[in-house]
Amino acid sequence: MKPVVRGRGFGAWLFLGLALLGYAAVALLEPEVATQARAAFARMAASLVPVLVLVFALVFLVERFLSPERARAWLGRSSGWRGWLLALAAGVVSAYFGECDRSFRSIVTAHHGAT
Repeated sequence: MKPVVRGRGFGAWLFLGLALLGYAAVALLEPEVATQARAAFARMAASLVPVLVLVFALVFLVERFLSPERARAWLGRSSGWRGWLLALAAGVVSAYFGECDRSFRSIVTAHHGAT
């Protein structure tokens, strides 16, 4: 694994700057389109915030309570069938919650109208 080198590139800042310049150009030339874009971004961000909070909470809990040794014991090569079943169960649970999210979004879209 290579060490992370900080402070070298500025690609992310360049991308952010170009995106902001593009938005400013659209805002000057087509203010209504810029307003629609800002509203769409706000809706998207509002729908992502609960998911991000849940993900960060789960990451925190896993980092706090699941040691690397325990994870290796549960999911490593020596875990055998128990590891396979645990991985299978985790996949089923994640697929279930993904389907619940799609169902919820279709209900909200039907109730509030497509945007």
